[in-house]
Amino acid sequence: MRFRLLVVILSVAACIAPAMRAAADTQNAVAVKVGGYFLGDDTAGGYYGGSPSVSAGAEYRLAGSGFDAPFRTSVYVDYSHGRGQAGALSLYSTGVAERVRIGRPSRGGAFPYLGVGFGTNVNVFSLPGGQGVSQTAFAQKAILGLQRGDGIFYEAYFRAAPQNAGVITSGVGVSVGYHL
Repeated sequence: MRFRLLVVILSVAACIAPAMRAAADTQNAVAVKVGGYFLGDDTAGGYYGGSPSVSAGAEYRLAGSGFDAPFRTSVYVDYSHGRGQAGALSLYSTGVAERVRIGRPSRGGAFPYLGVGFGTNVNVFSLPGGQGVSQTAFAQKAILGLQRGDGIFYEAYFRAAPQNAGVITSGVGVSVGYHL
């Protein structure tokens, strides 16, 4: 478990380091978001799936990819937690995302965007009786979003991850966020 946590921390550090060196364009570089994450009903015979998980996250936009730039690269950290019939499931994700603006911003500054993210998932399963299983895997996500001119954004995404310990951790999520 410690080795996996170290891998996640080093991955985040490796992604953030170039951004920390470049001081340009730091306005609205940090965003926070909250929402829900939903696993399918077929997950481990329905023991984890079918019920929503609470999710939260943060991201740091890398320097040089402005708030309303056509391309925005960021590093992200996401967390979701939910309970099912077989116990609790927590998902920790970190990675790099690229978002592409679709069209020009409206007069109010709003614009839709598409994106992809690649990173690492740490899945922690808490089973009845105090048992727990933790696994690390690579994951991807596809993003569809709407950025408003006032810094608020809405996202829907699909996270694709391999099956871990008999549990399919792929699912869909929705979130609302704000660029600080």
